Amino acid sequence: MSVVSIPATSANLGVLFDKGGVALDAFENTIKIEESDKFFIDVSGLGSENISRDSENLIYKAIQYYYNQIDRPMPVFLIDVYNKIPLSRGLGSSAACIAGGISAANYYECEILTKKEIIMMSAQMEGHGDNVCAAITGGISIFNGDDYLKLPLGDDIGFIIFVPETTLSTKKSRAILPYKYDRDTLNKARSIELSMIKALHDMDYEKAGSLMELDVIHQPYRKKLLPYWDEVVSLAKSTGVWGTALSGAGPSMISMCSLADMENIVEDLKLSVDKQYKLNIIGCEMNPHGIKCI
Repeated sequence: MSVVSIPATSANLGVLFDKGGVALDAFENTIKIEESDKFFIDVSGLGSENISRDSENLIYKAIQYYYNQIDRPMPVFLIDVYNKIPLSRGLGSSAACIAGGISAANYYECEILTKKEIIMMSAQMEGHGDNVCAAITGGISIFNGDDYLKLPLGDDIGFIIFVPETTLSTKKSRAILPYKYDRDTLNKARSIELSMIKALHDMDYEKAGSLMELDVIHQPYRKKLLPYWDEVVSLAKSTGVWGTALSGAGPSMISMCSLADMENIVEDLKLSVDKQYKLNIIGCEMNPHGIKCI
């Protein structure tokens, strides 16, 4: 038997498009697999009515992908899923399925793959490695396609996530982006990206937070899909956050702030953000360890 817990994640942090991600302690999914004489998937928790219980289940596909990659026959599994990460909200729900399924299978097989190999396999299946890398490593990580870097973790950093009741598919969110960018835009994006990585490495989170809002690759386009974007950015800034960005492909948003001020900022935002948008405002910290297997 193998049991894994997988944290929610937020990708990009504004300017680290398809590279950076952070694991958050706001939500955590649990996957249990054990060999059985009959295939069965049991799903409970948030949004369970919308999660398939057959071979189309993403966790099942991830486990199947793992066995195909290691060239071993896949056992017949009973798969038990408890879901807490909101679906299609930009908080890494699909990455949790992929990284969680692969990690569960690898633990069941006595960890024949290294952490890096699991990250690479998960990224290959997901199509990009930002969320899966953060989910596996914990903390803030950078995935560059061939390797990854887990950045140092400071004490005074908190996150505030704004989770709407509405969903947004990654496919739709990606479709709104330009097919290509001019050289000046790409150079500017690269310069900001390097500044962001340095700020995070130096644990200068106030500077990192301010850089979150300077993206030129995806947020200028994706924010058009979010009617509450301008209000959240403005009100969050007025309460003392360092910066606000889209969480992954959206529609959730994420702010970075001082951990010492986080609770007061959350209370202020709950009073000030327009109720018509029905945003669930949650203060959280980083999940430092990522996926855990027992």
